[in-house]
Amino acid sequence: MRDDFAQAIKNTLAARAGHRCSNPDCHAATSGPQADEHRAVNLGVAAHIVAAAQGGPRFDPTLRAEERASIINGIWLCQNCAHEIDADERRYSVARLYHWKLGAEHAAHEDIGRPRTSAPAVGPGNAVPQETIRVVQQKKESRWSNGSSGNKPIMFLYFAGSITEIAGKQVRMVAAEIPSPAQQAEMVLICNDHNCQRPQFLRPHETADVFVTFIIPPVSNLEADGTWRSNVTLIDQFGNRHELVDCVFQSDPMARFSRRSTTGS
Repeated sequence: MRDDFAQAIKNTLAARAGHRCSNPDCHAATSGPQADEHRAVNLGVAAHIVAAAQGGPRFDPTLRAEERASIINGIWLCQNCAHEIDADERRYSVARLYHWKLGAEHAAHEDIGRPRTSAPAVGPGNAVPQETIRVVQQKKESRWSNGSSGNKPIMFLYFAGSITEIAGKQVRMVAAEIPSPAQQAEMVLICNDHNCQRPQFLRPHETADVFVTFIIPPVSNLEADGTWRSNVTLIDQFGNRHELVDCVFQSDPMARFSRRSTTGS
């Protein structure tokens, strides 16, 4: 059974992408006039980022049916790019498609009411808009496992994702938070094929992988399969808080986390 998008979601995905393909290397217009002045041509597709059914590309069994059919799981593409992303699943990962989508929506927003030749505004002087970065969680790589510290039980949380600077300015990531009280949080960005230890800088429009290890007291609100859902917030040097709602951490009792000192972060 496929978890398909409602027509209203398809229409909204097209409009949010400016009726253009979200592939940054394509960006083809997906609609235009027919010879019949009462009709229009549509070559766009509301594609699933995570497959709509088991066995499809990038299928994630941890997602609920309503999540697979939600607008969050959709990306607007031309027909050629929609076929290509499903034919080469390894090349076109969930994180890559999310960044296409978010980048296309950001570009469409910047184009609203402006001539096509105008440059995106980033504010006067050193002013930086609230939305300086976009973050996407890699749910298949985010895990939790049990451990102990000083004879006290603890949970190790491993958050994996990717992050893109979208404001056209250098941004430094300074902290990461979750709602449960963290005893320790360590963050690493992987930029340009090497590890960048703190301070964690992102150059303008740069995309990097982000990994955060949290140590927290054990929680009781686990789902039946051991999945734990939480919010994760990344904070930049401007004080902007970038919150990801309903992140998924899967139970992984065999995970081996490095035990580091909990004094400082």
